[in-house]
Amino acid sequence: MGRLRSPQPPRIESHWRPNPGPQAEFFYSDCREILYGGAAGGGKSAALTALPLRWSHLDGFLGLILRREAVQLDDLIYKSEKLVPKVYPGLEATHSPYFEWSFPGGGKLTYRHCQREHDYAKYDGWEINFLGFDELTHFTERQYKAICARVRSANPRLPTLIRATSNPGGPGHDWVFRHWGAWLDPEFQAQGLSERFDESGNRLPPALPGEVWWIRTLDDGSEVYFRDPPDDGGPPALSRTFIPALLEDNPHLADNDPNYLAELNRLDPVRREQLLRGNWLAKPAAGKYFRRSWLAGENGFIDEPLPRERVKIRVRAWDLAGTEKKSNKDDPDWTVGVLMSLGRDGRTYIEDVVRFRGTPGEVKRRIKATAEADGKRVVIGIPQDPGQAGKFQVEDFASELRGWRVLSKPVTGDKVTRFGPFSSHAEHGLVTMVRGDWNTPYLSELEAFPEGSHDDQVDATSDAFRLTSEAPAFEYSLGTEPVGFL
Repeated sequence: MGRLRSPQPPRIESHWRPNPGPQAEFFYSDCREILYGGAAGGGKSAALTALPLRWSHLDGFLGLILRREAVQLDDLIYKSEKLVPKVYPGLEATHSPYFEWSFPGGGKLTYRHCQREHDYAKYDGWEINFLGFDELTHFTERQYKAICARVRSANPRLPTLIRATSNPGGPGHDWVFRHWGAWLDPEFQAQGLSERFDESGNRLPPALPGEVWWIRTLDDGSEVYFRDPPDDGGPPALSRTFIPALLEDNPHLADNDPNYLAELNRLDPVRREQLLRGNWLAKPAAGKYFRRSWLAGENGFIDEPLPRERVKIRVRAWDLAGTEKKSNKDDPDWTVGVLMSLGRDGRTYIEDVVRFRGTPGEVKRRIKATAEADGKRVVIGIPQDPGQAGKFQVEDFASELRGWRVLSKPVTGDKVTRFGPFSSHAEHGLVTMVRGDWNTPYLSELEAFPEGSHDDQVDATSDAFRLTSEAPAFEYSLGTEPVGFL
């Protein structure tokens, strides 16, 4: 096949057109630095895929799109492979060592990652014209600013643009919230900005959504905001804005996948606020993941566990402490076992909590004694720590608990994420508790999460709920032994 040539701008909109509103605003803006973010499903990734094609026909154009990890690029690459060959018939991407498009006019678009903190150094010396970050809160502030410093061009025909998409939440939420504080934070203050209030007198972020401000960064790192490019002879100022994205801004998703909204509604309260409403002010805090007022039933409690015929699965999940208490001043973690059942009515019942501190030998004996008291119908969950030592520990417990159904799975994900499914279940009034002297410390810890001094009961609850959620593969028999996984 001969070399393809495209001296004119490609006809992107013949194959992909931005939705009216925020997506079109993001697509056509000439602001240097934009965060397009908020709710899930707002069409952010599609816009980021199409946008660099606006300059792809220009000789020397270099576009770089980043995700924190290489595996996270798959969706962007899929979207790119769907769109680019329509805009450039016959064009094929290279996949090794990186996914990359080389356009007929001499432009290039490459997809890469920045997994380790110092991977930003890989881009030292680059002259980037279009820089796109997908899910910006996965990156560190240092990575973002270091790579943004490579956006430049000696050719006035080439752009120098920085585009980022992201939902609220994630490890980088705080620095992203601070960087775009003028648009996101009602308490944000900086020179050149004025206070804004709504009709009820509540403070609003000083900048309107989509409003472009010119920002000068001083030597001490502080910022000065200008409504127009300053011509006072001082240091240069760069334009910045934030464009919010909501699910309703993307009618294609709502029409093609009506279940998507239902899935978002199943998230824990904080993550639901972030992904469904694009709320950057929603952050993990005590009382947001569990409240005792969410408990179902009369006052949220029952006097006795459910009878066997009303139970689909009953589990005791353990969270194992790493150290024992050696003095009155010590406050180490607790070993905790949460007994939980899934009723045939679809509700979750928290039936008992065992909580103690002890030596490794004492822990093993107490777990064995608890298993004997619970009976062999109760499935036992033992967490598996990373590495070979974790495997040996699980094997040791399985040997000690021979005759019981012992399940183990490596611990993955952060504590908030693991607790999220139970939190959502409780918020919807689907959790009931058996009365016991363990209720008060248990409820207090769950309500204090993630700001409390301990979270051992939280972790055990997360694991117990995960095990009961797998109940479709496990059913009690009416005899004396539990049946296996089907």
